[in-house]
Amino acid sequence: MSTYLAYAAAAAAVYIATCQTLRFRNRDSFYHKLNPAYARLSQAELYEQLTLSDAEKINRTLARYEFPKVYNTALQFALFRTYAIPSISSVLKKTKQLAEKEFAGRRYSDTVVLIAEFTAWPLDSERSSLAIARMNYLHSLYPSILPRDTLYTLLLFATQPLVFIARLEWRTPTPLEKVAAAKYWTEVGVRMGIPREDIPKTFEEMVVAYEEFEKEYMVPAESNNYVGKRTMELLLYWVPTEGAKWFGKQVVLALLDERLRTAMMFGDTTELIKGFVKTGIELRRFILRWLCLPRYVPYLIVNEKRNNRTGRYYVRNSDNEPWYQEPTLWNRWGPWGIIARIGGWPLPGDQGFKETGYELHEVGPATLEKSGHEKVKKEAERIRGMGGCPFAV
Repeated sequence: MSTYLAYAAAAAAVYIATCQTLRFRNRDSFYHKLNPAYARLSQAELYEQLTLSDAEKINRTLARYEFPKVYNTALQFALFRTYAIPSISSVLKKTKQLAEKEFAGRRYSDTVVLIAEFTAWPLDSERSSLAIARMNYLHSLYPSILPRDTLYTLLLFATQPLVFIARLEWRTPTPLEKVAAAKYWTEVGVRMGIPREDIPKTFEEMVVAYEEFEKEYMVPAESNNYVGKRTMELLLYWVPTEGAKWFGKQVVLALLDERLRTAMMFGDTTELIKGFVKTGIELRRFILRWLCLPRYVPYLIVNEKRNNRTGRYYVRNSDNEPWYQEPTLWNRWGPWGIIARIGGWPLPGDQGFKETGYELHEVGPATLEKSGHEKVKKEAERIRGMGGCPFAV
């Protein structure tokens, strides 16, 4: 018996050492292949010498391999955070696209698709430029959107993934990853029409800028609460019972900071729930670092190629309603399909969820599907032309 225990202990030690070694070796080898010179540069020098192409690759690696769950969840929470700004939530409430249940699922999915598309490919590729162009077009239809709010949203998308990674993941972001985030999202912002000089130059300056903005503009408002509640319903879409939904809401509240909860007019949760969530975070961090091998298969939200049957693109993973998902046998009768049937949730292929997929220039509310196609394509062409000049406007 003692011999078996010794073998088991030795095997466990070897496995743990392998996990530890491979996790850090994967990270280090990726950055070495990217450009070994980056390891010798100071952070200030990195801002000067890191190329946009390399910044894109770093961000894609974080989202696809290193921290896929937390990275993409952070983008969701970044969007959620913007709803605590009254000038933003009031626009959403008036349009009803996120404030009403009948529109909220599609509006959420459209946002996920556009963000996934322009972050999954090089910014000057056809798909990325079309996604940004379509987003710009949809925003242009609402002149009440303030430039300061657009910049604030950009700053959250630039910073929150790394903020969440530092808070929740098995390792903290490196200086190179912070530089890559700042450089990449600056270029996204320029393509959105934000003047380059208005965007903070470094990751740290971006954090300071959004925090200063929140101190002034993140204040309680009824529209914040209204949109926040509807978004909370989407976050808890797969939670089946009222009791479980209550607990899920408490977990979400435990993840929100006091400023955000106050502006959303949400109550606080109990210290017991906060302790439970903190313990869960630490347990997950420990398991990932010491007991899990690194990921070798990329996490993708949208398909890499058009579907052979429909000629359109499909969403691979959905957080709530099955918009733009292919009605395959696996999607309808696999594990999640069975769970959806038992719980009474709609399935991919059910009528009304765009089971034929999507075209980027059509993404948006049903009333706007056929609108703005030529404008979007011309704007995408302009965006692709910006790749050669860092000061193009």
